[in-house]
Amino acid sequence: ANRPDDTFAQARAMWLGAETWRNFNQQNDWVDVFTFDLSSPGPVNIELEVPGNNNFDLELYGQNKLLRASSTTPKNGVDEEISIFLPKLRYFVFVRRFYPTGQPDKNAYYTLTIK
Repeated sequence: ANRPDDTFAQARAMWLGAETWRNFNQQNDWVDVFTFDLSSPGPVNIELEVPGNNNFDLELYGQNKLLRASSTTPKNGVDEEISIFLPKLRYFVFVRRFYPTGQPDKNAYYTLTIK
């Protein structure tokens, strides 16, 4: 792992209503992982704003590390979005970089929001 956020065990903590800005800073930095807990069942909306000339995807995993949902196509003015009803559990959000495949633009920050 290149940074301390590239695996389930190293996931950065977030919470509902949180927003974070991150970038990919090395050629072999392909994923950032975040985690959040739901204290009660309910709808969750995860949005990823991707900087221009980049292709990032969004994935949601449950605490059992099984894929619950993903977004690979921009919708409704938001670059990637997952809207889902979830039970009370711990979840993991993966932001994956697919383009550029070479050295990433270190000034290209994405915005991740969990609502």
